[in-house]
Formats: sequence, C-alpha cells, structure tokens
Amino acid sequence: MSESKRLGFEASDLLAWLGGMRWFGGGKPKIDRAFALGGPWDEKVFWLAVSADGREYNVPVVVTEDGPVDAAEHPAGQRALLALATASERVEATAVVGESDARLASEPRAAGAAASGAHKLTGEQSNTSVIYELADSERAIVKVFRVLSPGENPDVFLTGVLSDSGTVPLLLGNARMAWAGQVADVLVAQEFLAGSQDAWRTVTAQVPGAGGDEEFDPDRPVQTPDER
Repeated sequence: MSESKRLGFEASDLLAWLGGMRWFGGGKPKIDRAFALGGPWDEKVFWLAVSADGREYNVPVVVTEDGPVDAAEHPAGQRALLALATASERVEATAVVGESDARLASEPRAAGAAASGAHKLTGEQSNTSVIYELADSERAIVKVFRVLSPGENPDVFLTGVLSDSGTVPLLLGNARMAWAGQVADVLVAQEFLAGSQDAWRTVTAQVPGAGGDEEFDPDRPVQTPDER
C-alpha cells in the first residue's frame, strides 16, 4: 500500500502550513516514518518524522478534509499529545511508514488527568507547547521537540532529576522514538505553573555564561556572589 493511502495525504501536502513554521528550516519534506496514534478520538492522528535539507523534524498531524494540520492546533491532536506523554487517555502508536521495528513509546511519570481544554502557545522558535486545563483543576504543559535529535533531551533529563525538589514544575511524563538503533525524546509534559522556569533555565541560571549572552566556558570555576 502506498504512503498516501496509508496516511490519507502526501508529504507535499505538509507544505501548506509547514513552510510557515519558525522551526522548519525549509526544503522539500520527506516522511521517513509515521506512527498512527489510535485512541478515543474519531480523527486520524499521526506522528511523523519528516526530513528536509538534512534535518529531521517531529511533525504530529491530524488529517482533516482540508489535508493534514498541526496536531498542536487541533482538539483531537491536543488530546493525543497529552495522552502520549501522560497516559491521560488510552493511546496506541503503530508504525505505518518506515522501519517496521520503529517504536513510539509513552513514559508516564504521574497519574494523568484528562483535559477539559487546551490551547497552543504562540511565538515559540524551536519547539511547540500546548497548555492544558485538566479535569482535576490543575494545568499542564506539553512541549513537542520539533527537531528530532537522537539522545536524551536536557529538558527531560533535568526535569526528571529536579522534579521532586520543588525547584521546577513536576514532570508528568514524556515519549521517546526508537528507530534503527537510535532513541530520541520527542515530547515532555509537566505541570504548568505561571511564572515558573523549566529545568534547563533553572540549571543554566546557576552557571555564569550558560544560556546567556556571555560565552559559556565549562572549565571556568563557578564564582560565589561576592566574587562576581
């Protein structure tokens, strides 16, 4: 069965909205692998690994009458993203394009609550985040790492390490893609607290030059407040 029949669209159809995304570097998109995200929603939802000009991207989509749209902007897609990270609802990821042994697996860290509402954050450069109002009156944020980069993402690792310390919002879960001997974090969910910082900013704020305008030198000793 052809790729377009499995998915209901072709890679070229993604350019209708992909070309306008800040995180997309341009080029002709090619779908390297695709996972159908089955769950208690009527729409077809897919997680795509899309390559263009030598870079690979995470592109979750919902198939509509007008073609594929960003899952982060569609109610069914928003539900699927939260479910994939936190097991808030039943979700099953099945490889339908690409390596037959490729996997997309959920790694929930806390009991997931279903969402009563959601909206996509605007203005982000390299990732995409969705804020959720949860049924238990709490809020959560799910971040999609748009560039598919093998290895452990610092946001996931550091949030996991610091999650129980109270210095960063609680880690609720994440999801990882495995293919051809490689593994990558693709999204992360944590509680959303207004005014809070993520784990990466919390850590780099403690190290002069890290994450700021000054060049970071890992070999330079950390100064005390009196020495600065």
